Amino acid sequence: MEWFNILIARLRALFRRESVLQDIEEELRAHVEMETETNIRRGMAPDEARAAALKSFGNLVRNTERGYDIRGGGWLETFWQDLRYGVRILLKRPGFTLIAVITLALGAGANTAIFSVVHAVLLRPLPFPEPERLVVLAGKGGSGQLIGGGVAYPDYADWRERAQSFEDMACFLYTSFNLTGVEPPVALPGQRVNWNFFQMLGVRPQLGRLFTVQDDSPDAAPTVVISHSLWTEKFGGAAGVIGRTISLNGNPFEVIGVLPPGFELPRRAFDDLYVPLGLSLTPTFGLLSRGNQFPLYVLGRLKPGVTEAQACAEIETLASQLAREYPQTNRNRSATAVKLADLLVENVRPVLLVLLGAVGCLLLIACVNVANLMLVRAAGREREMAVRLALGAGRGRIVRQLLTESALIAGLGGAAGLLLGAWGISGLTALVPRELLPLDQVRLSGTVLSFTLVVSVLTALLFGLLPALHAARTNLNAALKEGGRSVAGSAWERARKGLLVAEVGLALVLLAGAGLMLRTLQSLTRVDPGFNTENLLTLQFSLPGRTYNAERRLAFFRDCQAHLEALPGVRGAAFTMSLPIVESNWNSNFIVADKPVPPPGEAPNAALTPVSANYFETMGIRLLGGRVFSESEMTDTLPVTVINESLARRLWPGENPVGKRLKQGNAESQAAWREVIGVVADVKLYGMDQDAPLHIYLPLAQRNSSKVGLVVRTAGDPLALASTVEPAIHALDKDLPVTSRSMDQLMGNAIARQRLTLALLAGFALLALLLAGVGIYGVMSYAVAQRTHELGIRLALGAQTSNVLRLVIKHGMGLAGAGVIIGLAVALTLAKLLTSFSALLYGVKATDPTTFALISLLLLAVALLACWIPARRATKVDPLQALRRE
Repeated sequence: MEWFNILIARLRALFRRESVLQDIEEELRAHVEMETETNIRRGMAPDEARAAALKSFGNLVRNTERGYDIRGGGWLETFWQDLRYGVRILLKRPGFTLIAVITLALGAGANTAIFSVVHAVLLRPLPFPEPERLVVLAGKGGSGQLIGGGVAYPDYADWRERAQSFEDMACFLYTSFNLTGVEPPVALPGQRVNWNFFQMLGVRPQLGRLFTVQDDSPDAAPTVVISHSLWTEKFGGAAGVIGRTISLNGNPFEVIGVLPPGFELPRRAFDDLYVPLGLSLTPTFGLLSRGNQFPLYVLGRLKPGVTEAQACAEIETLASQLAREYPQTNRNRSATAVKLADLLVENVRPVLLVLLGAVGCLLLIACVNVANLMLVRAAGREREMAVRLALGAGRGRIVRQLLTESALIAGLGGAAGLLLGAWGISGLTALVPRELLPLDQVRLSGTVLSFTLVVSVLTALLFGLLPALHAARTNLNAALKEGGRSVAGSAWERARKGLLVAEVGLALVLLAGAGLMLRTLQSLTRVDPGFNTENLLTLQFSLPGRTYNAERRLAFFRDCQAHLEALPGVRGAAFTMSLPIVESNWNSNFIVADKPVPPPGEAPNAALTPVSANYFETMGIRLLGGRVFSESEMTDTLPVTVINESLARRLWPGENPVGKRLKQGNAESQAAWREVIGVVADVKLYGMDQDAPLHIYLPLAQRNSSKVGLVVRTAGDPLALASTVEPAIHALDKDLPVTSRSMDQLMGNAIARQRLTLALLAGFALLALLLAGVGIYGVMSYAVAQRTHELGIRLALGAQTSNVLRLVIKHGMGLAGAGVIIGLAVALTLAKLLTSFSALLYGVKATDPTTFALISLLLLAVALLACWIPARRATKVDPLQALRRE
């Protein structure tokens, strides 16, 4: 508590100065009296004894003031004086203060909002014990790229038995479930996990229990663990949910546990249901086949002291061993280990880092702008500073006073920025699609508040130190002369020009980033997806295998199509196992009959998509050769297939592929040889920015997959017809949850990252452009005011107003041109960094000359406008008044 007592004493010294001085004086007098009595006892005369005591204590007044300073009153009082004086000065110039605070608030607010997201997504550790030891083991293809998990379950079993770097491993497989028996029935995201999955994460149930090893086997009773949100929304948060049986995909599951609030893996939309993966380890599901690579992930916890690099090296070695042991299935198949925290944010890290750099650049622009304002203001206060220096004020005191004023501006800007940041977080939460990045948990935390405080302090130093040094170095003789004025050619004038050049350069960097993203979005919107996107409604649902065998599925497809096509406003309806843009639900290698069989592991891979006979017509996919499926071929009695042009071009360049044969799998595969009956145009399957894959279309009966996609061609707005289409499906199966979206929405989601980056970068760039224009205008206005005498002489000697106009504009455009050149150099250097974030750019190079040229012209045009206004004012200078004022 000693620090508290010291603080109380110093505050008392500050606010009760006279009382403290009186106490110190009384204390000193008491000591003098005691010293006097001691001297008298030593034999001195009373007068001599008192004189000696006073001499030993020195000047009472001086020592009283020294005691006041020792108790903290001196420096606190000085600071308090500086603070009050700074407030009065800022209130006297409300326009300047308001502009400076708003400028800083914009920069600080943008930084606060973006840093809040960066902290929540990239910097905040995962909510598990020792999250740095959690890694994901994923398969790698021959190109070395991750293949979406891509781990065969038998490979995982071998890794688990042989690996020495891990304490434990567990598989998890993302899936979805139809929850029926509730109103309305819903399709919910979920996972199939091994029994030790939650144990590895260190998660404890809020209610009930988690899985045990007995639950994780094919013959175990089906059990499920539900999320806290599902428990409260669908089951009212009742404790009686434990032991209750619910229907998932038509199968009964017993609820055994409820997860704690906020449990999520990864940083994505919450999964609501977790079931044991062991229930799926049956021959019919396919997980037990080493040749099948489901989108299966393996979660591993490293042993203490084991690094990610060591684990990665070991898992690659094990994958090589399996490739030698099982060449038919594992050749050219490798694996890697990636930290869980890194894998979860790999899709959004480039976006957030680019935006963080952009807001940092915007804050620098704001600081440079305010620094220029402060320099101009300091030049106008030269006489004031000269008088204070002449009266004995130290230069350090002048610097401290001006830094106090800067701190006040920065504090107000930081406080306003905090409010803008909170508003910005709300805006980002509404703007960012949840599928891209869930921002529900982003808040103004203590870390964010500390960040804003640090930003405010740094901005105060960035924009306040240079003007303070300028004021402290005021030339007394020049400033105190009657009519003395700031020396325009001084080092401080050059500093103002340098700051202006830096501001223009930084603005160009931001504009270049926004320009590249604009070109990217233009390229993406012009991409041909391979089908007609207009008036297309998409629906997704799952047909549980327990209630839908092959015959009932085909009957449902026929009945549903007939019902839908009879609806007014529906022009056609077709089924597919994989919707375009979303991604393929089925991929496999294949071989062709008229080509040599490739070595094991080197067969080409294609997306396989079962479709209904009218799918190509409904989608508007162009037929390039041959024909498409007929209704009679939907039963798959005749093994036929339709391929896309990329597959035809790769396997049979310069040949007619119609009549060729291919089959799924390798030479030993029991799959039927299929005759190619047609070739269709490429369709974008993995997003707008990805090339179309090799694509094989099959008759709808080929695969008994539970996932079903439905496309409906409408006469008008497809979303308006969704309320009619969904009841028609429910008329056939009331317990079938349906998710409907327009194709425009799917395509919009596919470019959500680029669109979000463009929206934010464009906003930051426009702010930077505005600040740069204001900065140029301010500097040029000040320059014109400083050169009034010179311009008056020029006009008096016969100079034309056009010459004066050209002179001022030439001066300003020279500074702006220098800023553009420096900005181009910086932007081209940073373009190399942006190139590493290639996922953000499409159809344009990071060094695109057209973009940089147009951005430079735009910035120069704004600079020209900002220079023209002061230049126009300069041409209206009255020579007589200018000379008389001088």
